[in-house]
Amino acid sequence: MSAGGGGETVTMPDFPILLLDPGNFTPYYDANLGWALARLGAQVEWITSAYLFEPVPVPEGIRVRYFFFNWLNHPRVAAWARSAPWLRRTLKGFSYPWEMQRLTAELRSRPPGLIHVQWSLIPWLDGFLYRRWRRRGWRVVYTAHDVLPNAPPGWRGWLRGWEKALRRWLYRSTDAVVVHSEANRQALLSLGVAPTRAHRVPMGDLGLFAVPPIPTEEARARLGLDPQQPIALFFGLIKPYKGLGFLLRSWPMALRRVPAARLL
Repeated sequence: MSAGGGGETVTMPDFPILLLDPGNFTPYYDANLGWALARLGAQVEWITSAYLFEPVPVPEGIRVRYFFFNWLNHPRVAAWARSAPWLRRTLKGFSYPWEMQRLTAELRSRPPGLIHVQWSLIPWLDGFLYRRWRRRGWRVVYTAHDVLPNAPPGWRGWLRGWEKALRRWLYRSTDAVVVHSEANRQALLSLGVAPTRAHRVPMGDLGLFAVPPIPTEEARARLGLDPQQPIALFFGLIKPYKGLGFLLRSWPMALRRVPAARLL
């Protein structure tokens, strides 16, 4: 089947495309990718888990399956897990191998197609399973949102070397690896990924979630913010590698120079 847009024709395969993001780390990216593929005529199945923070709309034309970590959906368990993130991660680490084996058993009974993986939770295990899937006729594409994990400063050299070896094993277990920049593609090549398997696909726009631009005054009014106050915005999940500690420690210096500033 084929579809075109902007004078360009794209031929889509007749086999299914499984969009795999077990931890649902990038739901909006996944939704946009699945939506774009479905618009071109692909059969898209999004295999993931429930997003922890807010409901994410499922685009028309794709099927979503909350295959992983469904034990977290019970209200009491979810509340308990939220109060102890380290324990939630530990329990997910124990259940993930079993659930990946369950998925592997299911794939054996299905006609092979393409699996597009977004994130690996246990790289050594996932690389092994990707190879098994490929031997059964499936093709595996991996999007490396981070070529190497964002490690905290001060990681010892041997530990960073182990991480590189692990990622090299993971990427070589796939048919192709997608990155969003040429710098990341060069990083893939430096890990020993073959040039024919390393593909740069630039990050797209908001796609399905795009809305008309909102004037600054209106946006601030909606958020109850002073229209004239200088504002610094920290946006995103709070993770150690984001550098929020540096921001908080430096904020008093910013206030001495701009006393009216506000950190959001």
